[in-house]
Amino acid sequence: FRLYRSKKTCPADDYRKRSELASDLVELLCRWLPSTRHLRLLGDDEYASKIVAARIANLEKEVANDPCRLSLPETIVLCGPITMKAEFYAPPPPYQGRGRPRKRGRRLPSPRGLAEDGSTTWEAKVVHIYGRDVEILTKTQVGLWYESTGTRVVRMVVTRDPKRRIDDRAYFVTDPTVTVEQTIISYSHRWSQEVLHRNLKQHFGLDDPQNGWWRHPKGQRRDDWRPGPAAHESRGSKAATRTVPFVMVVYATVEIWYLTNGHPADDVARARSRAPWNVKKCEPSFADMLAAARREILFPSLFRGTASATGSVKIDLELIELLLAA
Repeated sequence: FRLYRSKKTCPADDYRKRSELASDLVELLCRWLPSTRHLRLLGDDEYASKIVAARIANLEKEVANDPCRLSLPETIVLCGPITMKAEFYAPPPPYQGRGRPRKRGRRLPSPRGLAEDGSTTWEAKVVHIYGRDVEILTKTQVGLWYESTGTRVVRMVVTRDPKRRIDDRAYFVTDPTVTVEQTIISYSHRWSQEVLHRNLKQHFGLDDPQNGWWRHPKGQRRDDWRPGPAAHESRGSKAATRTVPFVMVVYATVEIWYLTNGHPADDVARARSRAPWNVKKCEPSFADMLAAARREILFPSLFRGTASATGSVKIDLELIELLLAA
C-alpha cells in the first residue's frame, strides 16, 4: 500500500496521482517475482487507465512524446472497466513491404456502438459473482484499445442487465484468450478491496484514530473535533504516516498467520453455532480470523495452571468465545 497526499497538503514537486502510486507498487512487485510469473491486475475506472498501463510498461518517455506507443509486458494481465465511447481498432494487417508498418487496423465499433448494433445478437450468460448466480446479456470483440494499451490485443466485453435496471457496462482484459465469463468473474474479485477497507474500519477503527486529533493553541477555546493529519505542529502528520501502516501490517499479519495455521472448518462451525440462522456461511470472515488469532494468544495464558473445576473452565471457555466474537 501507499499513502496518498492531496494537492492541498503536498508540495507541488512531490505530488503523485493515486494511479501513479499504484503503478509504482506493481513495478515493485514485478521485481520481487520471477520473470516467468504472470501477474493479474484488477482496477476500477481510475486505476485501469492509460497512466497505469504506461507506467507499468516503464515507458514514461514514450508517454510524454506519444501516449499511443504503449505496450504492456506479456507477464502482466490487466482487467478493468472501459469507457463506453472508447476507440477500438482491429489488429494491423500483414506488412506489405512498403512504407512504415501500420500499428492498427480498421476502426471497430466502440462498446456503445457494439451494444447498439442490431446485427450482433446478445448472448445470455449465467455467471457466479458476488456469491450468487447472475444472468446477464453479453457481447464481445477482440482488438486494440490503442489509446490505452497500444499494440496489445485485448478482449472487450459489453454487459447488459436483462431487466434493464442498470446501464450497459463494458470491461476489458489484456489477454484475448480469456473467455467472457472469466473476464466478468475476474473483475468481480476486485470487490475484495472494498471488503479490506470495511474490515480496517470495522475491526481496527482506522476511520477514527484518536492520536491525530486537532489541538487548539494554548489559551484558546476548542470549538470542534477535527480528525486527520491537520493536528497542531507535526503530530497529525506522524499519526497519519504511522497509524495507517501499522494497522495494515497487523491486518496482513493476521491473514497470513491464518492462511498458514488457521482451521477454517472449526471457525465456521463456531460462527454458525452462534448464529444458526446463517445457514449459507461456508467460509471464515476476517472477524473469524481475528478471533482465532486472539484465541491463540489469550488461551494459553488464561488457562495455564488453572485450579478451577471442569465445569468452571467450560463456562469460562463459552464466555471467552463470546468475547472473541464481539
